[in-house]
Amino acid sequence: MVYIFYESVLTGFFSGRFGKMENYVVHYFLNINLFYLHAHFFGMLIVNRGRWSLVSIAPLVLAEMICYGLLLGTLNHYFTDYNQSLPGNFLGIDHKFIIGATYRSIFFIMISTGYVFFKNYWMEKRHAAQLRIAHLESIIQQEVMEKRLEVSKNAFMRAQVNPHLLFNALSFIHRRIRKTDEIGGDMVIHLADLMRFAIDIDDHDVEIPILEEIEQVKSFIWIFSNIHARNFYLDLQLEGDLAEVRIIPLILVTLIENMYKHGDLSGGDTPGIMSVVHSANSLEISTWNKIAPMARAHSSNRGLVNLEQRIKSVKAADSLVNFGAVDDCFFVNISIKTKKESLDYQT
Repeated sequence: MVYIFYESVLTGFFSGRFGKMENYVVHYFLNINLFYLHAHFFGMLIVNRGRWSLVSIAPLVLAEMICYGLLLGTLNHYFTDYNQSLPGNFLGIDHKFIIGATYRSIFFIMISTGYVFFKNYWMEKRHAAQLRIAHLESIIQQEVMEKRLEVSKNAFMRAQVNPHLLFNALSFIHRRIRKTDEIGGDMVIHLADLMRFAIDIDDHDVEIPILEEIEQVKSFIWIFSNIHARNFYLDLQLEGDLAEVRIIPLILVTLIENMYKHGDLSGGDTPGIMSVVHSANSLEISTWNKIAPMARAHSSNRGLVNLEQRIKSVKAADSLVNFGAVDDCFFVNISIKTKKESLDYQT
């Protein structure tokens, strides 16, 4: 539009007169179409051939010039005062018209060609910039991963206290304590078993037999009962055949730890409850406990949120986790489809 305004106004001022509106409409309609059609076909020619040459571009330009001249003559004849019929020449095409049409067609073809090259240059430049950005992002991501790996390595190195040395020390303490305090000695052994279970958990598969973790829960209950001089009430309820059931490690341990840290388990009339029920369709794990007026640790439920994320990462479509507080009680409900049910559902 800027070019049309510039050319028409400038031509009108220098020639001392302006043309009729239909002249501008016809000519610029044809010029605009020539510009974009050439850009389209020339762009396709470059893309398909990879490289362009005079041999490949010449037929296109020649065809465009011929079509431009014929259309210009026809449109002028019917819509303007130009190209009126001459004796033996219906469209009034003469050498003056041919020169003018050739000049105008070449002019707009050249501008269109420059437009194509500029457009391709700009697109390649933008693509190169995007590649550079992607490359820099990959470098940054790699550096972040390397830093995380280094942090993990450092954490792993800090954790490399020889477990055998630790367990040997606990065994020595057990032998010394048991001579004077049998319960205290047994507590050391139970703690050693719990630590061994937590340390060895990395050697298991993604899932472990639920009975192994139930044994750890029983050890927790025994230890807490002795710590609080039997003033500790937690009822472990087991239903169904659990022999073949496998779960993600540390689900039950996390739940009982959460109950102990934030719950009131000192009331015999309102004991905490941990229920594990296996039916033909699912495994239901639930806990219920009174909320302690002054919990042993501040609760942000972060442990339960992490537990939910761990379960969802393995059993995204086959699990449901729900927890929260009602009045002065806290509950956790976990429902996990068993492998048997999943297989039956697929068939």
